[in-house]
Amino acid sequence: MTDKFSTWLNKPECFTDLLPCARLVIRRAEQLGITLDDSYMQAGDSGEYQAAVASNLWQFIKEESESIAQKATKYLVELDYKGLATFISREFIDSCIDQRRNDSPFHAYYRHMRSVLSEAKDINYKPMPRTGSYFAWSHKPDLAFLPDDNNFRIKNLNFKEWTSSTISFSEIHKKTAMIQLSHHYWDESLRVILDDYLHPIRELVTFVTVKYPLIPSVEYESDTADDDGEESQRTPRDTFVNPDSSGGDDSWMRQLPVLGQSIIETDLERIAQDAVAKLTSKERIVLCSLEASLTPEEIAANLGKKGVSSVSNYKADAIKKLHKEWVRWSLPDSEYYSVAEDELRIFYKKVISICKEAIDCRDSREG
Repeated sequence: MTDKFSTWLNKPECFTDLLPCARLVIRRAEQLGITLDDSYMQAGDSGEYQAAVASNLWQFIKEESESIAQKATKYLVELDYKGLATFISREFIDSCIDQRRNDSPFHAYYRHMRSVLSEAKDINYKPMPRTGSYFAWSHKPDLAFLPDDNNFRIKNLNFKEWTSSTISFSEIHKKTAMIQLSHHYWDESLRVILDDYLHPIRELVTFVTVKYPLIPSVEYESDTADDDGEESQRTPRDTFVNPDSSGGDDSWMRQLPVLGQSIIETDLERIAQDAVAKLTSKERIVLCSLEASLTPEEIAANLGKKGVSSVSNYKADAIKKLHKEWVRWSLPDSEYYSVAEDELRIFYKKVISICKEAIDCRDSREG
């Protein structure tokens, strides 16, 4: 870390300098559909929301100081605080995109649920720093937190035995349905536990994962047989909507959002090919090196560069190009959130595979 950058980072004025950056981050996150950790504050005082984002930015800069210090120092020397804000906000948003890409369906749904409940009317929503967010459909004074005790969990939180909701799987990513799910969970908790508590949103999402298959299935165009001549089973292990009244048939399967095999093998392959066609050779090297968990110093050496700042630049340019191609396919705020996340993972894996295997990548639209 350079001395000037280190001095700036530890000065009280640093927080003030980060407020314009926080505003850029908030605006960019809204454009990209990214849920920030402090998004639950969005409906309240804007100043407090910006201050919370600025605080997270400071923590991010401190953790990533080795990779961003050199370029940040350049802006500080030139007193270009507008350029500094733009640079830091871009680095932070890039990290959010990376995090979202690597999120499991559980974490993606948790973040979505937390955002929805933080804005819901009549709900008792309580975020706890470094602990998580809690909720209750009760506003009793001095409401206790759900006991974090293994014996209590074994006795009361066997979600497989709790009654399933009547909400179909195709609805569970919609705000109204998510609020209804939280109310159903709350009613079930009263039936089983016989007392009011502030419940961790994480427990609510765990309940949802027990009752619904959050990871989408792959739809094959024809049945296949295994070595014994029996049809392969590609259904989730657990039923989810009123399993007791399903009548023993497979009608519930029609509620599953699925990825068609043709989408995986044809459409996403084509989008990935078109995206890689836009990348330079150095950008491909950076993406593959990041996927291989190489350090910025190792990547810079592979590129024949002395400093690591170029690595961040190539990475940012590559992500920008990939995003431009991806948005041609992806629908923002899709009601099938887990499907969109799964498609994005497959797309990125195909991009990396093409970068590794192909020296030249011709745009599929060129015939």
